[in-house]
Amino acid sequence: MTNILTFLNEIDAVLIDGRKKLKESMFEDLVNDPLRHIMKYLSEPRRNRNFAEQQLNDIQSEFKRIRRVIHIESLVSTLKQTLKEDEKECIDSMQHLTKKSGPFTDEDRQKFDDLVRKFEQIHHLPGLGITDSERINIVRALNISKGHWFICPNGHPYVITECGGASQESQCPDCGEQIGGQNHHLLESNRHFGLMDSSQHAAWSNEANLNLRHLPI
Repeated sequence: MTNILTFLNEIDAVLIDGRKKLKESMFEDLVNDPLRHIMKYLSEPRRNRNFAEQQLNDIQSEFKRIRRVIHIESLVSTLKQTLKEDEKECIDSMQHLTKKSGPFTDEDRQKFDDLVRKFEQIHHLPGLGITDSERINIVRALNISKGHWFICPNGHPYVITECGGASQESQCPDCGEQIGGQNHHLLESNRHFGLMDSSQHAAWSNEANLNLRHLPI
């Protein structure tokens, strides 16, 4: 029962997100239809359901895939200018990963998220909405070290102060998505936003900790 309630809450959240960001026809084909298959499975009599670890993982993987479908399709629809060739390649690769047959694996998720980071480096993502000089002035005004900027699932930037490690969760003031994290672990849906302050990694990260260990004592 706990698994079913968790999945139903996730379905509700994904439906709300998809309706908010996608056109109706796209929402029906890419979000609502696959969620109907999950709902049908969850509605089966208990004797016909098998909540083994593999089935649970498959359902979770499908949620991750659909969330990334929403991300990429809403991104494409908000881009008003003509994409450059390398930008098109990133978009095409992301769409291929979310539309290919078979389960959406952890490797697929990692490839998708890596492509998102690559895309951020070659394109001005929606959500920032400022000039480069304004960006520099904002970074200077905050007067914090590099690696404290992050973005929510929809590309809206925010800052984690102090050590730069996520210690609490909150909501993005622009779109309401969850931001931050717990115990210095950033939410999986959020990302380091090096484009804001030209940082190579987050202030609290494996890379940063490795650099600290190599400092002379």
